[in-house]
Amino acid sequence: MAQKGNLPSQRQRSAPPDGASNLRADAVKGITGSGDLLRSLMNNIPGIVYRGMPDWSLTFVGGEVERLTGYTCREMLGESTLWRSLIHPDDIERVCESIRNAICRQERILRVECRIVRKDGEVRWVSDRRQMIYDEGGMLLCVDGLCLDISDQKRAEEERRRLAAAVEYAADAIMVTDAEWIVQYVNPAFEKVTGYTKEEALGRNPYIFAADGENMRVYLGIKDKIRSGSPWKGRLKNRRKDGIHLEQDIVISPIRDPGGKVVDHVVAARDITREAFLQKQAQAAQRMEAVGTLAGGIAHDFNNALTGIIGFADLLRMRLEKEPKLQGDVDEILKCAERASTLTRQLLAFARRQVIEPMSLGLNTVVRDLTRLMKKVSGEQIEVRIRLTEGIPPVFADRGQLEQVLLNLCLNSRDAMPGGGEFLVSTDAVVWEGERLEDQAIMPAGQYVLLAVADNGSGMDDATRKRAFEPYFTKKASGKGTGLGLSMVYGIVKQNGGFVFLDSRPGEGTTFRIYLPAAEAVSIEKEEKKETKEAAIRGGEETILLAEDEEAIRNLAERSLRGYGYEVLVARDGAEAVALFEMHPEVAIALLDVVMPRMGGKEALDAMRRLRPGLKALFTSGYSTDRIHESFVLLPGIEFLPKPYGPASIARRVREVLDKI
Repeated sequence: MAQKGNLPSQRQRSAPPDGASNLRADAVKGITGSGDLLRSLMNNIPGIVYRGMPDWSLTFVGGEVERLTGYTCREMLGESTLWRSLIHPDDIERVCESIRNAICRQERILRVECRIVRKDGEVRWVSDRRQMIYDEGGMLLCVDGLCLDISDQKRAEEERRRLAAAVEYAADAIMVTDAEWIVQYVNPAFEKVTGYTKEEALGRNPYIFAADGENMRVYLGIKDKIRSGSPWKGRLKNRRKDGIHLEQDIVISPIRDPGGKVVDHVVAARDITREAFLQKQAQAAQRMEAVGTLAGGIAHDFNNALTGIIGFADLLRMRLEKEPKLQGDVDEILKCAERASTLTRQLLAFARRQVIEPMSLGLNTVVRDLTRLMKKVSGEQIEVRIRLTEGIPPVFADRGQLEQVLLNLCLNSRDAMPGGGEFLVSTDAVVWEGERLEDQAIMPAGQYVLLAVADNGSGMDDATRKRAFEPYFTKKASGKGTGLGLSMVYGIVKQNGGFVFLDSRPGEGTTFRIYLPAAEAVSIEKEEKKETKEAAIRGGEETILLAEDEEAIRNLAERSLRGYGYEVLVARDGAEAVALFEMHPEVAIALLDVVMPRMGGKEALDAMRRLRPGLKALFTSGYSTDRIHESFVLLPGIEFLPKPYGPASIARRVREVLDKI
């Protein structure tokens, strides 16, 4: 490029016709010279046109320089190093190195992108295209350059880079398909979630993820909808490459070209398998809790009624000693009441509101002691085997409940093997290093003791297996079962802080796996079975404070205790009991119902023990759902008499507590 005001000579041409000469003269009229023409052309180029010298000085610069740099042409031409000082300090060494390399290689064209700092301090990106002009000896004479503002382009590139990085590092699986729904791109999360590599997914159709035929129809419906350019949002059950099912929230968005035509689709899939699992677990827990609350409430009221039935039947029987036939009738009443009492205990076990007495137990000892009974219950056609792992940790549980679990599972297996078979009970120690997710339950990390009960009977289909723990659900013939056996197993295991899982297939038998938290105790004293011995019940002359809100039970307890010689003070609730206690310092023991109006048993005992710390107490209850019950009845050292009870049992327990040192 020539310097300012120095244009090349025009070539001589033959004289045009007079008319053409006049037209040309009119067209160029007003232009004063070639310098003005050059300046006009340079100022209309959307960038800085310049000629620079090896010392960075400029001999020519276009008028666009002020818009881009903030400096005027006069300032740029007047200060020899200003052009160099515009380059950002972090880029100057790179630019200089590029120039040196270009000169060494005698390059004619040099392209450089760098940042410049405007006069007002703003940083802009420029693309500098330089034509390198050398003399005959290869020395650089000057450069003719065009410097363009590419700040907007750089910003767009940075946005694209950030967007690409966000997609690459996103936790959600992202897939891009063309208009025909053929996969064009997948991000790393896609490979991790689906198990398919990028190479396996590209060029294929998303139908490969359909979990089943029904899901395929959903995919086809989605394709029809997105063809119209409408986005789609929903939940799909997909399948990984290894066959494991996934539940995903899917969002499919169309990408349009400038003309509005759909050219691509972006598919974002979030793996919600765990969240969906937790949601189902919570819903199942809510259903079980609702049923448990209902069952517990029924059992509570039923126990109160049974206490009256059993108690007054016992009193009546004692009065009919000389009437054997009438005593026999009363005995039948008591048998029916006892069966009803067993039913309420099952309901309470399912509802996890049964009063238990947990202790450190060796699970192997419980299984060994119960083996003979399990063999007797199973019958001669079924072989009962045990396979116990020695040295397993103890569990903290109620022995009677564990026996109940084993017997119920034994009965369940017996009914599944009418033609005979094998019933296997095994134990083992299990340690989970991390959280374990399995069949509607999440087991936290920790040490567990496994009790597995397996049979090779008829098994269950999926529909039966999913409902196996529901109360009153049974596939047995009428009269063959109550439908509470497995519900009770579930309730007992949960009440003791454990987990129960069921594996079964039709014709392949059934396995119950019960995980109980390992106790911290390192040793267990050998337990010996306690044989219940009928002994004469001693009465006494002590004063008993009785607090019971149910009138029938209150009357029964009062009559029973008075019959054994005790003095009885009667209160209808805890508040009355405290008032009576303040007036009667001779009270030797407080017999308190746990839940009563105005003031419950625990609050009443706390108030009385503030007056006399050593006061003895015995609690009774059909059950209790509130925290008062959980906070003290289940603790060691608390004396408790569950309902229903009879005259003999209440008198025996009162005597035991009074005689206890």
